[in-house]
Amino acid sequence: METPATPIGSLEPVVFPIPRWTVFALAAGCLAFVLLGLFIIDIAGSNFGKTVGAISIVFFGAGGGFAVLRMLRVPVVLTLSEEGILVQAGGFIPWDDVEEIGIGRTGAGPAGPKIIGIRLKSSERYIASFTPEEQRLMRGTARAGRVAGAALRNAPMRSTRRGARQLGSLPQRDPAAMVQWVRNVSGWDVTLSPLVFGRPSAGVIRDIETYHQAVRKRRRRF
Repeated sequence: METPATPIGSLEPVVFPIPRWTVFALAAGCLAFVLLGLFIIDIAGSNFGKTVGAISIVFFGAGGGFAVLRMLRVPVVLTLSEEGILVQAGGFIPWDDVEEIGIGRTGAGPAGPKIIGIRLKSSERYIASFTPEEQRLMRGTARAGRVAGAALRNAPMRSTRRGARQLGSLPQRDPAAMVQWVRNVSGWDVTLSPLVFGRPSAGVIRDIETYHQAVRKRRRRF
C-alpha cells in the first residue's frame, strides 16, 4: 500500500499528491469525450442529439482542460496538518468540524460514481475559508451545471432526467447554498473522486483517520 509522503507520527504536514499518470489518463479521457461529442453532432438527427454532443465538448473540452491544467500546476489533492484539511480544489476544514470521512455515491443512487466524502459538524468556517478565486470557480461550475441540466431535462432516459433536475436546482451564487446542495445530493459536504488519489479509497480514508487520531492524542497531551 502506498503511504503518505511524510510519517504520520511526526505530525508534519502530510500531502496526498495526484499521480502524474492520473492526470494523463484524465486528459486522454477528456479528449475521447470531445471527439465523441464531435461525432454525435455529425451524425445526430435531432436537436437533442446535437445538444448532447455540444455539452460533451464544452464540459470535457473546456472544463476538463481547465482541471488538467490545474492538476499539472498544483498536483495535490489534500494536505493534512495539525489544524485541519486543506482541500486543494478549494477551502480549509478544521479538524473540530469533521464529523465523518467515508465512501459514498453520488445522487444517482447505488449505481452512481463512487466518491470519498467528508461530512462536517458545521460548514461555516469551511465556507468562510474560500478565496475570491475559489468562489468564482464554484460559481462558474454551478452555471455550467445548470446549463447542462436545462439541456438534458427532456432526455429519454429517466435517470438522466433526474440528474438534470438536480443540476437545474444547483445554486449559482451563494457558496453556502452550493455546499448545502452537495450535502442534499450526496449526503456529504465535501466530495472527492477516488480517481485523483491513484490508490484504493479505503487506504486514503485510513491514512486521514490515523492522522486525525494522532492530532487528538497530541492535543490531549499538551
